[in-house]
Amino acid sequence: MWESPPFRKLQEAIEEPSNPIGMRMRAAYFLRQTYDNAMAHDNDHHNDHHNDHHNHNDNDDDEKKDVTEVVIETLGAGLTNKEHGSLLRHEFAYVMGQLRDVRVSPFLLTLLFYSIQFYCIPFYSILLIN
Repeated sequence: MWESPPFRKLQEAIEEPSNPIGMRMRAAYFLRQTYDNAMAHDNDHHNDHHNDHHNHNDNDDDEKKDVTEVVIETLGAGLTNKEHGSLLRHEFAYVMGQLRDVRVSPFLLTLLFYSIQFYCIPFYSILLIN
């Protein structure tokens, strides 16, 4: 199994459009995995919470929320940055659609309705989140 680079390195890869396209594309997919891991951790934590109400730690919920939000914001920032080019922006949209999280909607819809390059958004990404 692949070991994911540190979370901050994934963010940095997408924040800088001059990074090699392969690096940025892999970062997008590793961010999707980071999102999935955070959500799985939340589900495990939620199940543990039902089994033992006394060991609940609200900071765990905040940490998970922050990770998933940061993943969405990072991918969204990449999606809206035209310097990444339409092919990579298409991949960012695809990954965001795979998250199936309504929080990606503003990024996808903004580009769909207000960008002259709306064609980079896979229509199925919008369908996946509904």
